[in-house]
This record gives sequence, C-alpha cells and structure tokens, in this order.
Amino acid sequence: MKSKYEISNMAEALSRQSEECEEMEDHVEAATKRAQDEVLSWVTGLGCNPLTGDDDPGLKDEGVIRAMIAELKAHREDVPERSAFGDPNWKQTDAQVEILEWALADTPAANHH
Repeated sequence: MKSKYEISNMAEALSRQSEECEEMEDHVEAATKRAQDEVLSWVTGLGCNPLTGDDDPGLKDEGVIRAMIAELKAHREDVPERSAFGDPNWKQTDAQVEILEWALADTPAANHH
C-alpha cells in the first residue's frame, strides 16, 4: 500500500488539476479530479466518506479501502450511466475506484523490505 505521504501528495496534485480543469471550463474532468481528491482525503482520514458524506477520521487500512471499492462498484450499478443532461455519472465513481486501487498498489520501495 502507498504511504500516507504518497497519498497526500497525489490528493494535492489532483486538487490542483481540478482547479486547472475548472479554469478551462472542463467541468466533467474537474469533477472527476475532485472526486479522486476527496476519496484520497478519506483514505488519509482528512475527508468524509465518499458515499455517505459522514466524517470518518483515521488512516484507512487495506481492508477498509477494499470494502470501499466494493461499495463504490455496487453504488455504480444503481446509477444510470448518464444524467438527464448527458453527463457521465459513472466517470467519477470509476475514477475513485481507480485511485483507490492505485493507493493499494505496492510501491517499489515497499517491495524491498
């Protein structure tokens, strides 16, 4: 699993990317980056649960992150692929799952212990 430091750095980068997308008026991509930032903040204990919005302090371990991935995938099945306005509803959920799987991946340094 990635370190809290690596996860925090990625969250900060995603936040900056979200702001850049907003400036370019790419609102869907900005929302996607924001969703990834929010889920990584949840992993580090600094953000709310991405599904309920409830406070959920404390660094999350691998089991909790895997459970959230399963919940996000289940939630995705309950939501139409596109909104009434044509926006891709699944894009943010898929991006959150992808970034959580990234967070679980071993780093090269971790493999040398």
